[in-house]
This record gives sequence, structure tokens and C-alpha cells, in this order.
Amino acid sequence: METPIEPVVKYSSYTEAQKKATNKYRVANKEKINETRKAYYKKRKENDKDFIEYKRTKAREYYHRKKQEAEHKKQNEIAEKLKKEAEEKAIQEAKEAEEKAKLEEPKPMAIDEPVIEKVIKPKRVQRKKQL
Repeated sequence: METPIEPVVKYSSYTEAQKKATNKYRVANKEKINETRKAYYKKRKENDKDFIEYKRTKAREYYHRKKQEAEHKKQNEIAEKLKKEAEEKAIQEAKEAEEKAKLEEPKPMAIDEPVIEKVIKPKRVQRKKQL
């Protein structure tokens, strides 16, 4: 069995110096580049009707995608809010049930030990010294 020989693909890329020079030019001549781009697309729209349809379909797709993303995000926010409220409600109910159980639970008494009642003695009133 022979393994197929895959073609060697060479990628060309800019060097760091070329990248810096290109970015410097784009920043320095931003308005000129934008005007050139606008003129190119205006000319292409006038001459190519398929290009106009292509751009319209892309715009519709973008609009629908953004609309769906917004709806999905809104639904996720609502779901998270409901989930958080349910968790808080469950925690609150658990705390209330625990407190209620503590109140209802009778305290165990020791049967072997006698119950000692405390005798409350009246407080003494001190006389004030007269001078």
C-alpha cells in the first residue's frame, strides 16, 4: 500500500517590516484609501447587477442573523433570571423550613435528672444616706 503524496503548500506572508510599513501607510492615508474603496464599489455597483443582488442577500442574512442573536440573547437572559429567582426562592423556602423545624422540635429532657425550679428572690432596696 502506498500512501498518497500530499502536495507541499507554501504560504507567503508579510515580514514584520512589511506589516509595519503597510499599517503606517494605512494610518497616514486613511481618507485616500476610503475614497478609493468607495469609488471602486460605486463603479462595480453600476456595472455589475449580480454584485448588487449579492450585497442585498448578504445584508438580509446579516440582518436576520443579528435579529436571531438578539432574540436568543434575550431568551437566555430571561431564562437565567428565572433560574436565579427559582434558586433564591428554593433557598429561602429551605431556610424557612429549617427555622420552622427548629421551633417545632421539642427539646429533649433528661429523665434521670430532677427538675430544679429557680426561686426568684425579691430585690433589696437600698436606703439613701441623708446628710
